[in-house]
Amino acid sequence: MLLKMSISSSILIILIVILRFVALNRLPKKFFVLLWNIAILRLLIPFDLPMHYGLASPMTKLADSGISHYNTANSPLITETLKEPITDTTVALSLNNVAWMTIVWAAGMAVMLVIFGVLYWREYQKIRTALPISKESDDYFRSVTTIPKRVKLLVSDRISTPLTYGVLSPKIIFPKIFKLSDNTKIKYVLTHEMIHIKRLDNLWKIIILIVVSIHWFNPFVWIMYRLLNRDIELSCDEKVVALLGETAKKEYVTTLVDLAEKQYHWSFISNGFGKNAIQERIVAIMTFKKATCLSIGCTVVLLAGAITVFAQNDFKVAGTDAGTMSKAHITEDKKNYLEKTEIEDGEYLHHGITVINGAYYYQGVRIRIFMDLRENKSFETFSFDKEGTVDIRLIRSKNNSIKKIEYLTKEEADEILSDFEDSELDGQTEEQHTGVITRLAKEELPNKVIDAINSCDDEKWYVINDKEYQYVYFNGLTANYAFQPEIYADSHSGTLQIYDMGTSTKNYVLLEIERNISLKILYNHSQVAYTEIAL
Repeated sequence: MLLKMSISSSILIILIVILRFVALNRLPKKFFVLLWNIAILRLLIPFDLPMHYGLASPMTKLADSGISHYNTANSPLITETLKEPITDTTVALSLNNVAWMTIVWAAGMAVMLVIFGVLYWREYQKIRTALPISKESDDYFRSVTTIPKRVKLLVSDRISTPLTYGVLSPKIIFPKIFKLSDNTKIKYVLTHEMIHIKRLDNLWKIIILIVVSIHWFNPFVWIMYRLLNRDIELSCDEKVVALLGETAKKEYVTTLVDLAEKQYHWSFISNGFGKNAIQERIVAIMTFKKATCLSIGCTVVLLAGAITVFAQNDFKVAGTDAGTMSKAHITEDKKNYLEKTEIEDGEYLHHGITVINGAYYYQGVRIRIFMDLRENKSFETFSFDKEGTVDIRLIRSKNNSIKKIEYLTKEEADEILSDFEDSELDGQTEEQHTGVITRLAKEELPNKVIDAINSCDDEKWYVINDKEYQYVYFNGLTANYAFQPEIYADSHSGTLQIYDMGTSTKNYVLLEIERNISLKILYNHSQVAYTEIAL
Protein backbone atom coordinates (compact mmCIF):
# COMPACT_ATOMS: atom_id res chain seq x y z
CA MET A 1 0.00 0.00 0.00
CA LEU A 2 2.89 2.37 0.79
CA LEU A 3 4.24 1.90 -2.74
CA LYS A 4 0.83 2.54 -4.29
CA MET A 5 0.43 5.70 -2.18
CA SER A 6 3.86 6.92 -3.24
CA ILE A 7 3.31 6.15 -6.94
CA SER A 8 -0.14 7.75 -7.15
CA SER A 9 1.14 10.85 -5.31
CA SER A 10 4.15 11.06 -7.62
CA ILE A 11 1.84 11.25 -10.64
CA LEU A 12 -0.05 14.10 -9.01
CA ILE A 13 3.20 15.87 -8.05
CA ILE A 14 4.46 15.67 -11.65
CA LEU A 15 1.16 17.11 -12.93
CA ILE A 16 1.28 19.92 -10.36
CA VAL A 17 4.85 20.81 -11.36
CA ILE A 18 3.82 20.94 -15.03
CA LEU A 19 0.70 22.99 -14.23
CA ARG A 20 2.76 25.28 -12.01
CA PHE A 21 5.21 25.91 -14.85
CA VAL A 22 2.41 26.67 -17.33
CA ALA A 23 -0.10 28.57 -15.21
CA LEU A 24 1.51 29.77 -11.98
CA ASN A 25 0.47 33.38 -12.59
CA ARG A 26 -2.84 32.51 -14.26
CA LEU A 27 -4.51 30.56 -11.44
CA PRO A 28 -4.99 31.47 -7.76
CA LYS A 29 -1.87 30.65 -5.72
CA LYS A 30 -4.04 29.11 -3.00
CA PHE A 31 -5.09 26.54 -5.57
CA PHE A 32 -1.54 25.20 -5.84
CA VAL A 33 -1.28 24.91 -2.05
CA LEU A 34 -4.54 22.92 -2.03
CA LEU A 35 -3.13 20.61 -4.71
CA TRP A 36 -0.01 20.03 -2.60
CA ASN A 37 -2.23 19.32 0.41
CA ILE A 38 -4.10 16.64 -1.57
CA ALA A 39 -0.77 15.05 -2.53
CA ILE A 40 0.32 15.10 1.12
CA LEU A 41 -2.91 13.43 2.25
CA ARG A 42 -2.49 10.73 -0.42
CA LEU A 43 1.01 10.06 0.92
CA LEU A 44 -0.32 9.72 4.47
CA ILE A 45 -3.76 8.10 4.20
CA PRO A 46 -3.74 4.36 3.32
CA PHE A 47 -7.35 4.31 2.13
CA ASP A 48 -9.05 4.54 -1.25
CA LEU A 49 -12.25 6.22 -2.37
CA PRO A 50 -14.91 4.11 -4.18
CA MET A 51 -13.82 5.28 -7.63
CA HIS A 52 -12.60 2.84 -10.27
CA TYR A 53 -10.39 5.21 -12.21
CA GLY A 54 -8.15 8.11 -11.30
CA LEU A 55 -5.23 10.20 -12.49
CA ALA A 56 -2.70 7.66 -11.28
CA SER A 57 -4.56 4.47 -12.29
CA PRO A 58 -2.48 3.65 -15.40
CA MET A 59 0.82 3.91 -13.51
CA THR A 60 -0.37 2.05 -10.41
CA LYS A 61 -1.75 -0.73 -12.61
CA LEU A 62 1.54 -0.90 -14.50
CA ALA A 63 3.48 -1.11 -11.24
CA ASP A 64 1.11 -3.75 -9.85
CA SER A 65 1.40 -5.74 -13.05
CA GLY A 66 5.18 -5.66 -12.81
CA ILE A 67 5.05 -6.98 -9.26
CA SER A 68 2.55 -9.71 -10.07
CA HIS A 69 4.63 -10.96 -13.00
CA TYR A 70 7.76 -11.36 -10.91
CA ASN A 71 8.85 -14.93 -11.62
CA THR A 72 11.50 -17.53 -11.00
CA ALA A 73 13.66 -16.20 -13.81
CA ASN A 74 14.26 -13.13 -11.67
CA SER A 75 14.89 -15.06 -8.46
CA PRO A 76 18.37 -16.59 -8.05
CA LEU A 77 17.20 -18.52 -5.00
CA ILE A 78 14.35 -20.20 -6.84
CA THR A 79 16.41 -20.78 -9.97
CA GLU A 80 19.14 -22.53 -8.03
CA THR A 81 16.70 -24.71 -6.07
CA LEU A 82 14.27 -25.42 -8.88
CA LYS A 83 14.53 -29.17 -8.52
CA GLU A 84 15.04 -29.25 -4.76
CA PRO A 85 12.41 -29.54 -2.00
CA ILE A 86 11.46 -26.17 -0.57
CA THR A 87 11.09 -26.33 3.20
CA ASP A 88 9.72 -23.65 5.54
CA THR A 89 13.29 -22.38 5.98
CA THR A 90 13.82 -22.00 2.24
CA VAL A 91 10.48 -20.24 1.82
CA ALA A 92 11.47 -17.85 4.60
CA LEU A 93 14.79 -17.19 2.87
CA SER A 94 12.97 -16.39 -0.38
CA LEU A 95 11.18 -13.58 1.44
CA ASN A 96 14.44 -12.06 2.71
CA ASN A 97 14.59 -9.51 -0.09
CA VAL A 98 11.24 -8.09 0.96
CA ALA A 99 12.29 -8.12 4.62
CA TRP A 100 15.53 -6.31 3.87
CA MET A 101 13.74 -3.69 1.79
CA THR A 102 11.40 -3.08 4.73
CA ILE A 103 14.36 -2.79 7.10
CA VAL A 104 16.15 -0.32 4.80
CA TRP A 105 12.98 1.77 4.44
CA ALA A 106 12.39 1.80 8.22
CA ALA A 107 16.03 2.68 8.89
CA GLY A 108 15.87 5.53 6.38
CA MET A 109 12.69 6.86 7.95
CA ALA A 110 14.22 6.67 11.43
CA VAL A 111 17.33 8.56 10.26
CA MET A 112 15.22 11.30 8.64
CA LEU A 113 13.05 11.68 11.75
CA VAL A 114 16.15 11.98 13.93
CA ILE A 115 17.72 14.58 11.62
CA PHE A 116 14.56 16.67 11.44
CA GLY A 117 14.00 16.26 15.17
CA VAL A 118 17.50 17.54 16.00
CA LEU A 119 17.14 20.52 13.63
CA TYR A 120 13.70 21.25 15.06
CA TRP A 121 15.08 21.23 18.60
CA ARG A 122 18.02 23.50 17.71
CA GLU A 123 15.73 26.04 16.09
CA TYR A 124 13.31 25.86 18.98
CA GLN A 125 16.13 26.52 21.43
CA LYS A 126 17.08 29.65 19.46
CA ILE A 127 13.54 31.01 19.11
CA ARG A 128 12.46 30.31 22.69
CA THR A 129 14.82 33.03 23.92
CA ALA A 130 12.57 35.70 22.34
CA LEU A 131 11.14 38.27 24.78
CA PRO A 132 7.78 40.11 24.79
CA ILE A 133 7.73 43.53 23.11
CA SER A 134 6.84 46.57 25.18
CA LYS A 135 3.19 47.07 26.14
CA GLU A 136 3.01 50.27 24.11
CA SER A 137 4.27 48.50 20.98
CA ASP A 138 1.98 45.54 21.63
CA ASP A 139 -1.09 47.79 21.87
CA TYR A 140 -0.08 49.67 18.75
CA PHE A 141 0.50 46.55 16.68
CA ARG A 142 -2.86 45.13 17.66
CA SER A 143 -4.50 48.39 16.59
CA VAL A 144 -2.91 48.16 13.13
CA THR A 145 -4.54 44.80 12.34
CA THR A 146 -6.75 42.29 14.13
CA ILE A 147 -4.54 40.00 16.24
CA PRO A 148 -6.16 37.49 18.65
CA LYS A 149 -4.95 37.55 22.25
CA ARG A 150 -3.61 33.99 21.92
CA VAL A 151 -1.03 35.28 19.42
CA LYS A 152 2.00 36.63 21.28
CA LEU A 153 4.22 39.39 19.91
CA LEU A 154 7.91 38.90 20.72
CA VAL A 155 11.30 40.31 19.83
CA SER A 156 14.61 38.48 19.41
CA ASP A 157 18.24 39.42 18.73
CA ARG A 158 18.88 35.99 17.14
CA ILE A 159 16.84 36.56 13.94
CA SER A 160 17.06 39.14 11.17
CA THR A 161 13.54 39.12 9.65
CA PRO A 162 10.05 38.73 11.17
CA LEU A 163 8.69 35.20 11.40
CA THR A 164 5.79 33.19 12.77
CA TYR A 165 6.35 30.26 15.11
CA GLY A 166 4.05 27.75 16.81
CA VAL A 167 0.70 26.11 16.07
CA LEU A 168 -1.44 25.91 19.23
CA SER A 169 0.15 28.97 20.77
CA PRO A 170 1.43 31.00 17.79
CA LYS A 171 3.97 33.78 18.13
CA ILE A 172 5.03 36.57 15.79
CA ILE A 173 8.69 37.32 16.42
CA PHE A 174 10.38 40.55 15.28
CA PRO A 175 14.14 41.02 14.98
CA LYS A 176 15.59 43.46 17.49
CA ILE A 177 16.95 45.60 14.65
CA PHE A 178 13.48 45.99 13.12
CA LYS A 179 12.17 49.57 13.18
CA LEU A 180 8.95 49.21 15.15
CA SER A 181 8.04 52.80 14.25
CA ASP A 182 7.78 52.07 10.50
CA ASN A 183 3.98 51.97 10.19
CA THR A 184 3.92 50.77 6.58
CA LYS A 185 6.21 47.82 7.16
CA ILE A 186 4.44 46.91 10.39
CA LYS A 187 1.08 46.71 8.61
CA TYR A 188 2.41 44.45 5.83
CA VAL A 189 4.40 42.21 8.16
CA LEU A 190 1.52 41.69 10.61
CA THR A 191 -0.99 41.04 7.82
CA HIS A 192 1.38 38.54 6.19
CA GLU A 193 2.14 36.66 9.41
CA MET A 194 -1.50 36.54 10.53
CA ILE A 195 -2.40 34.86 7.24
CA HIS A 196 0.20 32.17 7.99
CA ILE A 197 -1.34 31.68 11.43
CA LYS A 198 -4.95 31.50 10.19
CA ARG A 199 -4.01 28.97 7.51
CA LEU A 200 -2.03 26.80 9.96
CA ASP A 201 0.98 26.94 7.65
CA ASN A 202 3.36 25.95 10.45
CA LEU A 203 1.32 22.78 11.02
CA TRP A 204 1.57 21.91 7.33
CA LYS A 205 5.35 22.42 7.50
CA ILE A 206 5.53 19.83 10.28
CA ILE A 207 3.27 17.43 8.37
CA ILE A 208 5.39 17.69 5.22
CA LEU A 209 8.48 16.83 7.27
CA ILE A 210 6.72 13.65 8.44
CA VAL A 211 5.77 12.86 4.83
CA VAL A 212 9.35 13.35 3.65
CA SER A 213 10.56 11.07 6.44
CA ILE A 214 8.14 8.29 5.43
CA HIS A 215 8.70 8.63 1.68
CA TRP A 216 12.37 9.60 1.81
CA PHE A 217 13.09 7.23 -1.10
CA ASN A 218 10.80 9.16 -3.47
CA PRO A 219 12.59 12.09 -5.19
CA PHE A 220 9.26 13.65 -6.19
CA VAL A 221 8.36 14.07 -2.53
CA TRP A 222 11.50 16.16 -2.03
CA ILE A 223 10.52 18.29 -5.04
CA MET A 224 7.07 18.75 -3.50
CA TYR A 225 8.64 19.79 -0.20
CA ARG A 226 10.66 22.53 -1.87
CA LEU A 227 7.84 23.86 -4.05
CA LEU A 228 5.20 23.69 -1.30
CA ASN A 229 7.23 26.07 0.87
CA ARG A 230 7.51 28.49 -2.04
CA ASP A 231 3.81 28.27 -2.86
CA ILE A 232 2.83 28.86 0.77
CA GLU A 233 4.64 32.21 0.58
CA LEU A 234 3.18 33.04 -2.86
CA SER A 235 -0.32 32.29 -1.62
CA CYS A 236 0.24 34.42 1.45
CA ASP A 237 1.51 37.33 -0.67
CA GLU A 238 -1.54 37.02 -2.91
CA LYS A 239 -3.88 37.21 0.08
CA VAL A 240 -2.09 40.28 1.45
CA VAL A 241 -2.55 42.13 -1.86
CA ALA A 242 -6.20 41.01 -2.02
CA LEU A 243 -6.82 42.39 1.50
CA LEU A 244 -4.90 45.66 1.20
CA GLY A 245 -5.74 46.40 -2.43
CA GLU A 246 -3.79 46.39 -5.67
CA THR A 247 -2.55 49.92 -4.93
CA ALA A 248 -0.41 48.40 -2.16
CA LYS A 249 1.57 46.22 -4.58
CA LYS A 250 4.60 48.52 -4.93
CA GLU A 251 4.92 49.28 -1.23
CA TYR A 252 4.51 45.61 -0.34
CA VAL A 253 7.21 44.59 -2.86
CA THR A 254 9.52 47.28 -1.49
CA THR A 255 9.03 45.89 2.02
CA LEU A 256 9.66 42.36 0.75
CA VAL A 257 12.91 43.35 -0.99
CA ASP A 258 14.12 45.33 2.01
CA LEU A 259 13.55 42.42 4.39
CA ALA A 260 14.96 39.91 1.91
CA GLU A 261 18.33 41.62 2.22
CA LYS A 262 18.33 40.59 5.88
CA GLN A 263 17.09 37.08 5.07
CA TYR A 264 16.41 34.83 8.05
CA HIS A 265 17.93 31.39 7.48
CA TRP A 266 15.75 28.63 5.99
CA SER A 267 13.40 27.25 8.67
CA PHE A 268 11.85 23.84 9.31
CA ILE A 269 9.20 24.99 11.75
CA SER A 270 8.46 28.66 11.12
CA ASN A 271 7.40 30.97 8.30
CA GLY A 272 9.60 34.00 7.72
CA PHE A 273 8.79 37.20 5.84
CA GLY A 274 12.10 37.40 4.02
CA LYS A 275 13.59 35.93 0.88
CA ASN A 276 12.01 32.79 -0.53
CA ALA A 277 12.48 32.70 -4.33
CA ILE A 278 12.21 36.50 -4.12
CA GLN A 279 12.10 37.13 -7.88
CA GLU A 280 9.25 34.67 -8.31
CA ARG A 281 7.34 36.36 -5.48
CA ILE A 282 7.82 39.85 -6.92
CA VAL A 283 6.58 38.77 -10.37
CA ALA A 284 3.56 37.05 -8.80
CA ILE A 285 2.69 40.16 -6.74
CA MET A 286 3.01 42.60 -9.62
CA THR A 287 0.96 40.42 -12.00
CA PHE A 288 -1.75 39.76 -9.40
CA LYS A 289 -5.30 39.95 -10.68
CA LYS A 290 -8.53 39.01 -8.99
CA ALA A 291 -9.80 35.54 -9.82
CA THR A 292 -12.23 35.34 -12.74
CA CYS A 293 -15.12 32.91 -13.14
CA LEU A 294 -13.04 31.01 -15.70
CA SER A 295 -10.06 30.62 -13.36
CA ILE A 296 -12.34 29.57 -10.50
CA GLY A 297 -14.05 27.03 -12.77
CA CYS A 298 -10.69 25.61 -13.88
CA THR A 299 -9.60 25.44 -10.26
CA VAL A 300 -12.66 23.44 -9.21
CA VAL A 301 -12.26 20.99 -12.11
CA LEU A 302 -8.55 20.49 -11.45
CA LEU A 303 -9.09 19.98 -7.71
CA ALA A 304 -11.77 17.38 -8.45
CA GLY A 305 -9.36 15.61 -10.79
CA ALA A 306 -6.62 15.68 -8.16
CA ILE A 307 -8.85 13.95 -5.62
CA THR A 308 -9.02 10.94 -7.93
CA VAL A 309 -5.52 9.94 -6.79
CA PHE A 310 -7.49 8.25 -3.97
CA ALA A 311 -9.31 6.06 -6.53
CA GLN A 312 -9.34 2.32 -6.01
CA ASN A 313 -7.15 0.24 -8.29
CA ASP A 314 -9.23 -2.58 -9.75
CA PHE A 315 -6.10 -4.62 -10.44
CA LYS A 316 -4.93 -6.60 -7.40
CA VAL A 317 -1.36 -7.67 -6.81
CA ALA A 318 -0.77 -11.33 -6.30
CA GLY A 319 -0.51 -12.01 -2.63
CA THR A 320 -2.10 -8.80 -1.40
CA ASP A 321 -5.87 -9.14 -1.54
CA ALA A 322 -6.25 -12.53 -3.18
CA GLY A 323 -8.80 -13.65 -0.62
CA THR A 324 -11.33 -11.00 -1.67
CA MET A 325 -10.98 -10.97 -5.46
CA SER A 326 -13.89 -11.76 -7.73
CA LYS A 327 -13.97 -14.77 -10.03
CA ALA A 328 -13.85 -13.25 -13.50
CA HIS A 329 -14.44 -16.55 -15.25
CA ILE A 330 -17.66 -17.58 -13.52
CA THR A 331 -21.08 -17.45 -15.20
CA GLU A 332 -23.65 -14.68 -14.76
CA ASP A 333 -25.54 -16.43 -11.98
CA LYS A 334 -22.29 -16.55 -9.94
CA LYS A 335 -21.61 -12.82 -9.79
CA ASN A 336 -21.72 -12.84 -6.00
CA TYR A 337 -19.48 -15.90 -5.75
CA LEU A 338 -16.27 -14.67 -4.09
CA GLU A 339 -12.91 -16.07 -5.04
CA LYS A 340 -12.40 -19.41 -3.32
CA THR A 341 -9.18 -19.42 -1.35
CA GLU A 342 -10.23 -21.91 1.38
CA ILE A 343 -9.55 -21.84 5.10
CA GLU A 344 -5.90 -22.56 4.40
CA ASP A 345 -5.45 -19.46 2.23
CA GLY A 346 -3.75 -17.53 5.00
CA GLU A 347 -1.38 -20.47 5.33
CA TYR A 348 -0.94 -20.52 1.54
CA LEU A 349 -0.03 -16.83 1.49
CA HIS A 350 2.53 -17.38 4.24
CA HIS A 351 4.25 -19.88 1.94
CA GLY A 352 4.08 -17.71 -1.18
CA ILE A 353 1.00 -19.35 -2.76
CA THR A 354 -1.92 -17.23 -3.96
CA VAL A 355 -5.17 -17.96 -5.81
CA ILE A 356 -6.29 -15.52 -8.50
CA ASN A 357 -9.42 -16.20 -10.54
CA GLY A 358 -9.16 -19.91 -9.80
CA ALA A 359 -5.49 -20.15 -10.84
CA TYR A 360 -2.74 -20.99 -8.35
CA TYR A 361 0.53 -19.01 -8.26
CA TYR A 362 3.76 -19.70 -6.41
CA GLN A 363 6.08 -16.73 -5.89
CA GLY A 364 4.15 -14.95 -8.68
CA VAL A 365 4.54 -17.86 -11.15
CA ARG A 366 1.42 -19.62 -12.40
CA ILE A 367 1.25 -23.27 -11.31
CA ARG A 368 0.44 -26.04 -13.80
CA ILE A 369 0.08 -29.02 -11.44
CA PHE A 370 -0.81 -28.16 -7.85
CA MET A 371 -1.03 -31.00 -5.34
CA ASP A 372 -1.89 -30.24 -1.70
CA LEU A 373 -1.35 -33.60 0.01
CA ARG A 374 -2.33 -34.77 3.46
CA GLU A 375 0.01 -37.09 5.34
CA ASN A 376 -1.87 -40.17 4.06
CA LYS A 377 -1.25 -38.95 0.47
CA SER A 378 -4.89 -38.01 -0.10
CA PHE A 379 -5.59 -34.60 -1.62
CA GLU A 380 -6.57 -31.54 0.32
CA THR A 381 -6.62 -29.74 -3.06
CA PHE A 382 -5.69 -30.77 -6.59
CA SER A 383 -5.51 -28.46 -9.59
CA PHE A 384 -4.32 -28.75 -13.17
CA ASP A 385 -3.90 -25.59 -15.23
CA LYS A 386 -2.43 -25.90 -18.72
CA GLU A 387 -1.50 -22.18 -18.63
CA GLY A 388 0.85 -22.81 -15.72
CA THR A 389 4.62 -23.23 -15.98
CA VAL A 390 5.69 -24.87 -12.70
CA ASP A 391 4.56 -28.04 -10.90
CA ILE A 392 4.23 -27.88 -7.11
CA ARG A 393 3.61 -30.46 -4.40
CA LEU A 394 2.64 -29.25 -0.95
CA ILE A 395 3.02 -31.78 1.90
CA ARG A 396 1.22 -31.55 5.24
CA SER A 397 2.09 -32.93 8.68
CA LYS A 398 -0.09 -34.99 11.05
CA ASN A 399 -1.76 -31.85 12.40
CA ASN A 400 -2.52 -30.82 8.80
CA SER A 401 -0.15 -27.83 8.77
CA ILE A 402 2.09 -27.27 5.77
CA LYS A 403 5.38 -29.07 6.34
CA LYS A 404 7.18 -28.32 3.08
CA ILE A 405 6.74 -27.29 -0.54
CA GLU A 406 8.66 -28.94 -3.35
CA TYR A 407 8.80 -28.88 -7.11
CA LEU A 408 7.74 -32.05 -8.90
CA THR A 409 10.51 -33.72 -10.86
CA LYS A 410 10.13 -33.93 -14.62
CA GLU A 411 9.44 -37.67 -14.31
CA GLU A 412 6.68 -37.12 -11.73
CA ALA A 413 5.06 -34.38 -13.81
CA ASP A 414 5.26 -36.49 -16.97
CA GLU A 415 3.58 -39.40 -15.17
CA ILE A 416 0.66 -37.21 -14.15
CA LEU A 417 0.43 -35.62 -17.60
CA SER A 418 0.41 -39.04 -19.25
CA ASP A 419 -3.18 -39.44 -18.00
CA PHE A 420 -4.15 -36.70 -20.42
CA GLU A 421 -2.13 -37.64 -23.49
CA ASP A 422 -4.85 -39.68 -25.16
CA SER A 423 -7.22 -36.74 -24.94
CA GLU A 424 -4.85 -34.45 -26.90
CA LEU A 425 -4.50 -32.00 -24.06
CA ASP A 426 -2.85 -29.32 -26.13
CA GLY A 427 -5.86 -29.03 -28.41
CA GLN A 428 -8.48 -28.87 -25.70
CA THR A 429 -10.56 -25.84 -24.94
CA GLU A 430 -10.72 -24.29 -21.48
CA GLU A 431 -13.93 -26.24 -20.78
CA GLN A 432 -12.33 -29.56 -21.71
CA HIS A 433 -9.37 -29.66 -19.35
CA THR A 434 -9.64 -31.44 -16.03
CA GLY A 435 -9.84 -28.14 -14.16
CA VAL A 436 -9.78 -27.49 -10.46
CA ILE A 437 -11.41 -29.67 -7.81
CA THR A 438 -12.07 -27.48 -4.81
CA ARG A 439 -13.52 -27.92 -1.33
CA LEU A 440 -16.31 -25.39 -0.71
CA ALA A 441 -18.57 -24.06 2.01
CA LYS A 442 -22.30 -23.76 1.29
CA GLU A 443 -22.15 -19.97 1.58
CA GLU A 444 -19.87 -19.79 -1.45
CA LEU A 445 -22.32 -21.37 -3.85
CA PRO A 446 -24.54 -19.56 -6.36
CA ASN A 447 -28.14 -19.24 -5.20
CA LYS A 448 -29.66 -21.90 -7.45
CA VAL A 449 -27.13 -24.50 -6.27
CA ILE A 450 -27.91 -23.57 -2.64
CA ASP A 451 -31.61 -24.09 -3.37
CA ALA A 452 -30.84 -27.51 -4.85
CA ILE A 453 -28.77 -28.51 -1.81
CA ASN A 454 -31.47 -27.36 0.59
CA SER A 455 -33.84 -29.83 -1.08
CA CYS A 456 -31.41 -32.76 -0.64
CA ASP A 457 -31.93 -35.43 2.03
CA ASP A 458 -29.37 -36.03 4.76
CA GLU A 459 -26.97 -38.97 4.53
CA LYS A 460 -27.45 -39.33 0.78
CA TRP A 461 -24.93 -38.62 -1.96
CA TYR A 462 -25.73 -36.14 -4.73
CA VAL A 463 -24.00 -34.90 -7.87
CA ILE A 464 -25.38 -31.52 -8.99
CA ASN A 465 -24.62 -30.51 -12.57
CA ASP A 466 -24.66 -26.80 -13.44
CA LYS A 467 -23.39 -26.16 -16.98
CA GLU A 468 -19.61 -25.82 -16.56
CA TYR A 469 -19.49 -26.92 -12.93
CA GLN A 470 -20.26 -30.08 -11.03
CA TYR A 471 -20.86 -30.35 -7.27
CA VAL A 472 -20.52 -33.44 -5.09
CA TYR A 473 -22.63 -33.16 -1.92
CA PHE A 474 -23.29 -35.30 1.14
CA ASN A 475 -24.78 -33.99 4.40
CA GLY A 476 -24.40 -35.72 7.77
CA LEU A 477 -20.74 -36.72 7.62
CA THR A 478 -19.38 -37.78 11.02
CA ALA A 479 -15.79 -36.77 10.30
CA ASN A 480 -13.64 -34.24 8.54
CA TYR A 481 -12.64 -35.44 5.09
CA ALA A 482 -9.94 -35.45 2.46
CA PHE A 483 -10.34 -36.27 -1.23
CA GLN A 484 -8.28 -37.70 -4.05
CA PRO A 485 -9.40 -37.35 -7.68
CA GLU A 486 -8.44 -39.63 -10.54
CA ILE A 487 -9.59 -38.44 -13.97
CA TYR A 488 -9.39 -41.05 -16.69
CA ALA A 489 -7.52 -40.52 -19.96
CA ASP A 490 -10.66 -39.63 -21.91
CA SER A 491 -11.19 -36.64 -19.55
CA HIS A 492 -14.93 -37.41 -19.47
CA SER A 493 -14.97 -39.81 -16.53
CA GLY A 494 -13.12 -40.41 -13.31
CA THR A 495 -13.06 -41.64 -9.74
CA LEU A 496 -13.30 -39.48 -6.64
CA GLN A 497 -11.95 -41.02 -3.45
CA ILE A 498 -13.21 -39.49 -0.19
CA TYR A 499 -11.72 -40.38 3.19
CA ASP A 500 -12.62 -39.75 6.84
CA MET A 501 -10.00 -37.62 8.57
CA GLY A 502 -10.41 -37.28 12.35
CA THR A 503 -13.76 -36.80 14.04
CA SER A 504 -16.40 -34.11 13.84
CA THR A 505 -20.18 -33.68 13.99
CA LYS A 506 -22.77 -32.40 11.53
CA ASN A 507 -20.19 -32.08 8.78
CA TYR A 508 -20.76 -32.30 5.04
CA VAL A 509 -18.91 -33.04 1.83
CA LEU A 510 -19.09 -30.28 -0.78
CA LEU A 511 -16.70 -30.33 -3.72
CA GLU A 512 -16.71 -28.28 -6.90
CA ILE A 513 -15.36 -29.79 -10.13
CA GLU A 514 -14.63 -27.24 -12.83
CA ARG A 515 -16.27 -29.30 -15.60
CA ASN A 516 -18.85 -32.06 -15.97
CA ILE A 517 -17.61 -35.67 -16.04
CA SER A 518 -19.05 -39.11 -15.34
CA LEU A 519 -18.04 -39.84 -11.74
CA LYS A 520 -17.52 -42.92 -9.64
CA ILE A 521 -17.49 -41.92 -5.97
CA LEU A 522 -15.78 -44.02 -3.33
CA TYR A 523 -16.17 -43.30 0.38
CA ASN A 524 -13.50 -44.97 2.51
CA HIS A 525 -12.70 -47.25 -0.48
CA SER A 526 -16.34 -48.35 -0.97
CA GLN A 527 -18.34 -47.21 -3.99
CA VAL A 528 -21.46 -45.22 -3.17
CA ALA A 529 -24.67 -44.62 -5.12
CA TYR A 530 -25.64 -41.03 -5.76
CA THR A 531 -28.52 -39.03 -7.19
CA GLU A 532 -27.87 -36.64 -10.07
CA ILE A 533 -29.56 -33.25 -10.18
CA ALA A 534 -29.42 -31.14 -13.35
CA LEU A 535 -29.86 -27.36 -13.09
